[in-house]
Amino acid sequence: MADTVWELGSSDGQLLLKTGVSGPAAKMGHRLTIAVDWHATVEW
Repeated sequence: MADTVWELGSSDGQLLLKTGVSGPAAKMGHRLTIAVDWHATVEW
């Protein structure tokens, strides 16, 4: 059984995915930033 439990979520920090473009088709590519809602439970 865990003595310590932490509940973490989006209010504790952002999780962002950033895409890039490369190669010959880079001029037609899109750079996107995707924000993700998340939740984590840490037990130890």
